[in-house]
Amino acid sequence: MKPLPPRVTLLVILALFTLPLALAWMMNSGSIHYQSGATVNLGRLVSPMVPLDWSSVEPVANDSATAGLNGFWVILYAVPPVCNEECLEVVKELRQVHRASGKDQNRIKIALLVEPSISHSQVDELLAIDPRFNLVESLSRTIIRTLAQVDDTVPTQGGQSAVYLVDPLGNIMMTYNGKNSPNRLSKDLKRLLTWSTQDKHS
Repeated sequence: MKPLPPRVTLLVILALFTLPLALAWMMNSGSIHYQSGATVNLGRLVSPMVPLDWSSVEPVANDSATAGLNGFWVILYAVPPVCNEECLEVVKELRQVHRASGKDQNRIKIALLVEPSISHSQVDELLAIDPRFNLVESLSRTIIRTLAQVDDTVPTQGGQSAVYLVDPLGNIMMTYNGKNSPNRLSKDLKRLLTWSTQDKHS
């Protein structure tokens, strides 16, 4: 077999080195899209997705950053009637999930669904963790009934609830329960934010 001319050999070597770099740059910049078929969700996928009506909730505190939730990725946590140390720890971990999202933080909101009977001191305690939390209540209980369709751990009678991931179209798509839930949520959310073009804030 006749050897390649030196110039052609040089071009081949150059292509082998530069092509992977060019592909990586295009994927990172969004010029091309690739999603592995082997992606495994770490939370429980809600199938079919359940639509959630944000218009059925009302802000609890005027200063709790309760701007509209439509069009955002929303991490929703139904706060138990009494938010004990375990509950507060979950809320703190959700704040860390938000912070860990880096440049994508503006695409995410955290909504804490609280009981209408929540005390002012408990509201202050939750907002002290992060004043950007969206504290909301559902006087009609509509949202509680919707969550009950998805998960039986909604704290209507006390205890801890699941964490729900709601997409920008208002669909409950994932739930997280049990140990290490915030860490699993963070990893799933990172993948979703990388590939999704649903939200208007991307």
